Amino acid sequence: MKRLPAPPIRIDPTEEYIAILDTAKGKASFKLFSPRIETLVNSFIFLATEEYYANTTFHRVVDGLLIQGGDPEGTGEGGPGYYLDDGFAGFRHGPGTLSMANCGPNTNGSQFFVTLVNAPWLDGKYSIIGELIDGMETLTEIRQGDALLSLTVRARRFGKRRALTWDEIVQHWKDVNQDQKKNDLRGRA
Repeated sequence: MKRLPAPPIRIDPTEEYIAILDTAKGKASFKLFSPRIETLVNSFIFLATEEYYANTTFHRVVDGLLIQGGDPEGTGEGGPGYYLDDGFAGFRHGPGTLSMANCGPNTNGSQFFVTLVNAPWLDGKYSIIGELIDGMETLTEIRQGDALLSLTVRARRFGKRRALTWDEIVQHWKDVNQDQKKNDLRGRA
């Protein structure tokens, strides 16, 4: 299993991030809740940019309820080698909700699931990190063992949407920090 360290926060919480799942059945797009669930969304984006999710499978499908992926082992027991705390922001599980799967409180890693229907019994137990904006027909066609070919993330901050690399996210924060230092120096003068 590929093990990674927990990533430092590198996303810009003021920007909008879109995750695109390219599956054997088609594509689905999700708006990520970066400002509200920053640590979990940051990790999800980090894993996507590291191609952690590429060529994995949907290892769990509960017909008419949810699809689950994000485990490179395909067993439901794999993860990135770190756990993150839960992040509940008052969102509710409904059709197209993207959530982190876990094995108990504060055990979020790489696995995620998408609900296909309203599922209020999941609220407060699983951290919701995004919502579907396109592709419900794709999600309802996914069966256990179907491939997740890739998971990419796009940002709006570049005008035209395009995939961000991890290096671009890091550089953005270096630029922000540099600008803040310049403003601090100007303020002292």
